[in-house]
Amino acid sequence: MTVVKSKSIENIKAAELLIKKRMYAASVHCAYYSCFQLSSYTLAHYCKMDYQTQEDLARTLKQDSHTCVCGNMRGVLRSRDEELAANYHRNYAELKKMRKKADYSSTIITHPEAEKAKEIAEKINIILNSYPS
Repeated sequence: MTVVKSKSIENIKAAELLIKKRMYAASVHCAYYSCFQLSSYTLAHYCKMDYQTQEDLARTLKQDSHTCVCGNMRGVLRSRDEELAANYHRNYAELKKMRKKADYSSTIITHPEAEKAKEIAEKINIILNSYPS
């Protein structure tokens, strides 16, 4: 297992632990990064888009790395299953919005929001973990 995939697994586990410790904003952050890291890992290991290529493409397209990784993963999934790609993108966009709220806004993240973020992250991770098959 690579470091990036290990970090993804660690982050989803951290999200769960942080919820139990009532650290809701941090749990949303971890849930999101679990998906970002697993998306990047999937592109690198199953789609012939290594990490450096992902960074270079984001720079070339003048996109942040998160937008670039999500867009490329969506495109790869679309080539296999349009509905799966739409599901991935919808959930990823929602989770990213939640992460921005958790990290940058002055509003409190509630327990239900943290649970929802974790559930969305788990859905995305299921999609990504089933990609090679």
